[in-house]
Amino acid sequence: MLFSYLEERFGIKEQLFYDYLLLKKKKTWFLVNDSRWIDSAAKLKILKVGIKAFEEVGAFIKPTTRFIQFFGNKATKSRFDISKTELKKLVNGETITADMDLSNGYVILLVENRVLGLGLLINGEIRSQLPMKEIRASMFNQG
Repeated sequence: MLFSYLEERFGIKEQLFYDYLLLKKKKTWFLVNDSRWIDSAAKLKILKVGIKAFEEVGAFIKPTTRFIQFFGNKATKSRFDISKTELKKLVNGETITADMDLSNGYVILLVENRVLGLGLLINGEIRSQLPMKEIRASMFNQG
């Protein structure tokens, strides 16, 4: 279900995840490489494993920033290139206008062809879903 959503919304092929497993803990799904050792590891008390891939947010399931940063370059749809000026607006809590022929939902945000994470498109406006603390720090480090 989650991988078919990625293909439908972002064009990230479901086949890309054939060698992975999704493990759910409460409202979070973790992505791990499928391995012959998984059955043995399942008997252990493991706190965290793999990459945090999805979170249940209200009625929605949202891909995490880290997951999108890792797999977003494979997306062929729902990608939105923004300028550094637009990124600053998002960081400041503002929305940016998006003239996209796309239904409301998540979009992958890119600056200079670099995947940053997600934005939320609602009625032609994008709101940031980026981890602001990390984004602010990287902006200040780049001058």
